[in-house]
Amino acid sequence: MSENNQPQYTGNILQEWSWPLTGPVQNGAQRPPKLSFGIYKNKPVITVRTNVPADKGNDNGTIRWEPSNKDFVAIIAAIRGFVKDPTPDQKINVTLKAKRRVSGGRLSDDLMVSAHLLIGRDANGVIYAAVRSWNKDRPVIKFCFLPEADNFGEAVWGDSQGNPLPNSKISEYYAEGMIDAMQLQVQNLLRENWKAPERKGDNNGGGNRGNGGGYGGGGNGGGYGGGGGGYNRGGGNGGGGGYNNRGGNSDFGGFSDDDNLPD
Repeated sequence: MSENNQPQYTGNILQEWSWPLTGPVQNGAQRPPKLSFGIYKNKPVITVRTNVPADKGNDNGTIRWEPSNKDFVAIIAAIRGFVKDPTPDQKINVTLKAKRRVSGGRLSDDLMVSAHLLIGRDANGVIYAAVRSWNKDRPVIKFCFLPEADNFGEAVWGDSQGNPLPNSKISEYYAEGMIDAMQLQVQNLLRENWKAPERKGDNNGGGNRGNGGGYGGGGNGGGYGGGGGGYNRGGGNGGGGGYNNRGGNSDFGGFSDDDNLPD
């Protein structure tokens, strides 16, 4: 395809560098990982960019959780539930199944695990999110809803007496504010970029190719709107600073009670 025929790139608000959550720099990496929200083919998508060199051969270092619109708003409600319930050390795992590409490039006959979304409160009561690939060899990174220091400064929270607020309380503010903003912006982008699916046989048999191949609201990082790739400022000392991936992936169900995310 010539350069003139490439789908036109149009940025969107979710690609502003300060929106993605930042996680701890992983072993062997130079840059911190990012978790961002966006849209793809008329649906929301949550994307993790691991920024681990050894992981680059796996979908270019990205792990995507691609829910339906109803799944997405249900996840927003679930995070809001954790905001209301301060009980520490609780979590839920939402596993998505889909047909995957298998040997020979064909789609699998049956539904297979595509990704897990894990949300909850850690042992300290901090609200977090993580996206785990179906491939258990890939990084599992915890992203905390907390203020992040960057090259421009940081927000320091305290009470009227000047005492620091606990991270568990701060994470409630950031989690609720973040999901409210993401729900609003994702819905706006979906409304602005929605394309009616084309019937098979139209557009030279291309199927659902609305808006330049179905890439809504941008195209950064493989065409996913709101990709957040490359917005790495602040040295990775925000979000879940100090949280290191220990692996420990369990079977299909994601994480059991004895197989926690890093804490």
